[in-house]
Amino acid sequence: MDEDQDIDNVGRERSKGQIYLDDAPATRAALEAHPTMWPRIFSDVPKGWDAEVAQALTELARLSAETGVEIAVVQIKSKLAELRIYLDVAEDSVGPLEEAGSTPLSTHFRSSAQPGSVRERANAIADAAAARCATRCERCGADAVRVNKGGWLVIACPTHARS
Repeated sequence: MDEDQDIDNVGRERSKGQIYLDDAPATRAALEAHPTMWPRIFSDVPKGWDAEVAQALTELARLSAETGVEIAVVQIKSKLAELRIYLDVAEDSVGPLEEAGSTPLSTHFRSSAQPGSVRERANAIADAAAARCATRCERCGADAVRVNKGGWLVIACPTHARS
């Protein structure tokens, strides 16, 4: 097995996905401290959201260690100007689909979780990070709002909304 692979909770080999971390040193440090959480699908952490993503990863690692339930990050990205942290929680607590967020352009669904489960707590950590990022510029972390830049929705401060 090479260094970019590990074994999941049912003994299958899985490869790490590529992740752009040049502008996200805090996220890189959090992932290097907890390598089993490395995203499995190509991911990108915007520079302005680095601290929030790193905090969420640290909290997820702490939850996993505290409960003994493996929490793997599937992907981290900005989608339609929202932080998305997709998780794989090795716990039999999955429920029916629930709406995790909605905008005029899209609705984000995920599996619901049983009350009090690790999955519910992990989703709450990811949701809190997304809520904090909803008002922070993706490029610099300053106070920001959602704007349409040439057909792309982004969270941008007044300076980066113009550039």
